[in-house]
Amino acid sequence: MGFMLLLAAINLRGVGESVKFNVVLTLIEMTALCIVIGVGFYVMAQGTGNFAEITVFTDSQDKGLFLAVTAATSIAFFAMVGFEDSVNMVEETQNPERIFPGPC
Repeated sequence: MGFMLLLAAINLRGVGESVKFNVVLTLIEMTALCIVIGVGFYVMAQGTGNFAEITVFTDSQDKGLFLAVTAATSIAFFAMVGFEDSVNMVEETQNPERIFPGPC
C-alpha cells in the first residue's frame, strides 16, 4: 500500500517526476536482466550447466522453482508495461518526433 501511495504522489507531482522515476525503475530492471544474463554466461563458461535438465522438474514441492518463474515473469511483465507507458507518453507530447526518438 505504501508503494502505491508513493507512485500516486509521484504521478500527482507531474510528468517530469514520473519520467525520472521511470528511468530509475528501468535502470533497476536492466540491472536485474543483466544479472540473469551474467549468471547464464558464467554457468556456460564454467561448463557446469546441463542443457538436458532445462525442462526437467524433479521435485513438485520445490518452492525455489516457483519463485524463479515468478521473478522472471514479473521482470518480463514490467518490461512490457514500460514500453506501453512510453507509447502513452508520446500521445501526450506536443512534438513527439523531437522528444521521443524512433518511429512514433
